[in-house]
Amino acid sequence: MVLGRFLSFSAVACSLALLPASGVARADQVSSGTASAVGEPATPAEGAGRAKIRVCGIVVDSVSDLRTCTFTLNDLGFSVSSTDIFQTLPASRGGKPNDVSFQSNQRTRPTLKAQAKSRTNGTIEVCVTVDRAVIDPAPPGVSTQPCVDGETADLTFSFDLDCSSGPIAFSESATWRVPKATCPIDFPSMRTP
Repeated sequence: MVLGRFLSFSAVACSLALLPASGVARADQVSSGTASAVGEPATPAEGAGRAKIRVCGIVVDSVSDLRTCTFTLNDLGFSVSSTDIFQTLPASRGGKPNDVSFQSNQRTRPTLKAQAKSRTNGTIEVCVTVDRAVIDPAPPGVSTQPCVDGETADLTFSFDLDCSSGPIAFSESATWRVPKATCPIDFPSMRTP
């Protein structure tokens, strides 16, 4: 009798353990993000900035061949003084069906590189890097004074993947913060928690 109840309990526990893997509702999300030199003006000699933004998002969708997609960045959340990074970009040559990159003109500033990877769990990870940018002004609520820490801003990351199988739109917000453990010398860095 005791063995029968133990086996029944074990069967129920095993069934419940398998449920979350297949039954959990997933949603698009910003998975990580970092930004440096937030609020720093352009360097006059170069006409570019020192800021670098990298943000990744997870899209609950799948595409059989990412090489058939174009990428359009709609919003980084930060005020970046450039329109070149908001153009529709074709997939770069040499990509794989499940791993492709998109790049802006690397001779202009800032530069944009987006990397899209299909995962086996029915998601697409898209990471966008904008380098040599000017993030000016800083997001509302974030001071550009030295040794400011712990300030936060809710910023939206938005892009479109237009693929032969149909369009995929991503637009999610995340809380970015100035890390409390740092004391920036000039302009703050920010990251998602």
